[in-house]
Amino acid sequence: MFRVFALAIALMLSTTAQAQVSRDSLCLSYFTAIRARLHPSESDALSQSGACSSAAVRLRFWLVEARRSAFNKEEEARRKLAAVQSTRDQTTSVPGDAVNAIEPVETAAGSVGAVGTESGSSAIAAIAINPAFFLVSPSDIKGVAKWSRFTDLSLLVPASDADKDQDGDVDYIGIRWRINITGLSAGDSLVAAVGNAFERILDGGSAERAAITAALTQVNDSILESCMESIAQAGEVGRSPDELSASFKKAASACGDASFLLEESIPLYQQFDESIRAARIAADRRYFGLDLRGDFGDLRRFGVDTLSGRSITVSLGYGRRFAFLDSRASNGLRTNLGVKYFEANGASNARFAATGGVAYELIRYYEDQRLSFTAGIDFEADNKKAASAEAGPDFLALRTSLNVPLAGATSMTVTFGKPIVGAKTAGPMLSVKANWRLLWAK
Repeated sequence: MFRVFALAIALMLSTTAQAQVSRDSLCLSYFTAIRARLHPSESDALSQSGACSSAAVRLRFWLVEARRSAFNKEEEARRKLAAVQSTRDQTTSVPGDAVNAIEPVETAAGSVGAVGTESGSSAIAAIAINPAFFLVSPSDIKGVAKWSRFTDLSLLVPASDADKDQDGDVDYIGIRWRINITGLSAGDSLVAAVGNAFERILDGGSAERAAITAALTQVNDSILESCMESIAQAGEVGRSPDELSASFKKAASACGDASFLLEESIPLYQQFDESIRAARIAADRRYFGLDLRGDFGDLRRFGVDTLSGRSITVSLGYGRRFAFLDSRASNGLRTNLGVKYFEANGASNARFAATGGVAYELIRYYEDQRLSFTAGIDFEADNKKAASAEAGPDFLALRTSLNVPLAGATSMTVTFGKPIVGAKTAGPMLSVKANWRLLWAK
């Protein structure tokens, strides 16, 4: 009995070995012919022993080279520049926004809005410029990622009835300077993450080689040649990620609907976009910096203060977000705390006030835009004895904002504010604004 069993085992091993020799012979023959057509400059000979595995290694090398060719320097620079675009709140602020975030605009942005207060309604326009747009080359991906997140300057002016009191001067002007200290390190982290994502898609992985080896060793002899040639041509047909993915599907079909080939290769491209999305959101998940603001003129009419005069505010702001829904959404907190200097027209004394707020935000990302809802409270408490009683109401106000993407890089924001304390002097406020922004040139 033992001899019979041993003989059966030996016969099985012999049959398997003969089958492998036969398959390696076919792999060597087909691969040599394919290489002569597609890569005639390569002349090193393959050994028949293990020819299928050796051919799989060479086929995968061709695919890696094809991907690197598809992502040529120009294409790679363009895609990297697109990858480091921001997911920030890139609308410019108007008075009454719910706890303004210190998230500088990428290049430039603007808003035109209507502001309604108890003293009437008015229209206001805001435009923001990031100085880095003039100083950093688009080819400097690291510079774009860092400096586009560091600072911007905003100008706010009336969009209608600029001289309503007809005194020969513009009724209101506002200036705002935001500095996000964390923007520089966030840009460095984003560039590193994007670079890693590119390397993963360019080099593929060991699983891809295993999938090709499986395809060459498992398919029927009758389709081995077409299977091998389809894999080889996958790198010759496509010069973009989508085309390369399509050619992989064609190769899988030629290999007898080899799902294992698709499962290991196509996700490289799907994971790339997801990796970039997650990296962008992670880069903008927090901010910390300085918010400097000056408002001059009819501050009551534009919802900045209760009287006309001059106002300077210096604030520190911090925000933190937490991603969920596979990094397609996030929620978090915004906070700020600062000091406000106000000098009313005709008043003998200026006043100082503590000002700040905290808000919760909920965000859903859509490509370069986002749908967001923010709700919070802000406050102001001053030294009333240093000025007239009317010129410094303490207040605690509830504010909510809803930002909805429209088309391209435009959106609409609606903000409502209602005092909880100080209602008699602060009054409610409603603003509706249309926003646009300019992406970094690709």
